[in-house]
Amino acid sequence: MKNRIGYIDMSKGLAIILVIIGHSSFVPNNAKLLLYSFHIPLFFFLSGFTLNVRKYETFSGYCLNKVKSLVLPFFLLNSFVFLFQLFVMYLIRF
Repeated sequence: MKNRIGYIDMSKGLAIILVIIGHSSFVPNNAKLLLYSFHIPLFFFLSGFTLNVRKYETFSGYCLNKVKSLVLPFFLLNSFVFLFQLFVMYLIRF
């Protein structure tokens, strides 16, 4: 099992909860303005704080890993949603 820093993980969880709260419709605009000023930067800071640079031998290896784990699923999911909307939603309209 990997060594984890508990308070960092809890802080990232709190940042995720703040993102969800910030995108809720029941939050007043002043509170949203306050949340938007720090919740995403906090999450990015904490994610960068826990980055293990020894895990990847080169920067290109790091980039390739991120493309495989983030960019490829993003495009595959969006392609599926596009095709779903194109065929299913189109057929419902007519």
